[in-house]
Amino acid sequence: MEFGFLVLAREKNLLPQSAEILELGESETIALAAEAIYNNPVLVKDDAQRQQVKQRLAEIPAHYGNWPAKHAARVLYDLLFDCKRYCAVDFAGSSQAHPFDLNEPFELDGPFDVAINNGTSEHVFNQYQVFRSLHDHTKAGGVMIHWTPAFGWVNHGIFNLQPDFVYDLAHANNYEVLLSCLLTHGEIRPIDRSTDLYQLFEREQPFRNALLAFALRKRDAAPFRTPQQHQSRRG
Repeated sequence: MEFGFLVLAREKNLLPQSAEILELGESETIALAAEAIYNNPVLVKDDAQRQQVKQRLAEIPAHYGNWPAKHAARVLYDLLFDCKRYCAVDFAGSSQAHPFDLNEPFELDGPFDVAINNGTSEHVFNQYQVFRSLHDHTKAGGVMIHWTPAFGWVNHGIFNLQPDFVYDLAHANNYEVLLSCLLTHGEIRPIDRSTDLYQLFEREQPFRNALLAFALRKRDAAPFRTPQQHQSRRG
């Protein structure tokens, strides 16, 4: 699901290139077949590049036996972002990840072009701090990418986010909403303020168990501001 969202964002030219990336929750490709990466026409443009990607992926089990799915994700991020630097915060990550408590502020050598909430914020009690940390570690002009449960996902995490949260967060912090989608195992559905979510639930049962994925551009270097519910609707 998340792979499809990132490919869609890349296809729309929304992802910074030659990017330095911070990720909350170190990414893996456990449920993603290698073929889905090297056969994707958005990511791989010709046969020569396809062979290079196949070779990199084939070498991972031999050279990186402890964390193969995490190293495969680095190949994917190279294709999506032309990644120049990668930094992860994760309690259960590889030896290269920083095991910081996201309930508390942390400092890294940044800021970054891209900050990704890799299905992590829903596990953090201090919601204010996790969204502030993403803001503080993103460059002005950079992009913040989130995917987190919206509906269903019973007992997966502590919190689910409603779609309106995207616009309230963006309004409070002068972010540009680049893309917002609901993700199921079978579909990526772009949504906006005009989407009738009640009708969606009534007619299409798979969306009763959906992730919310969204990409925001940080327009300026102003400090993080706490959103208020429905403030974005009042203007």
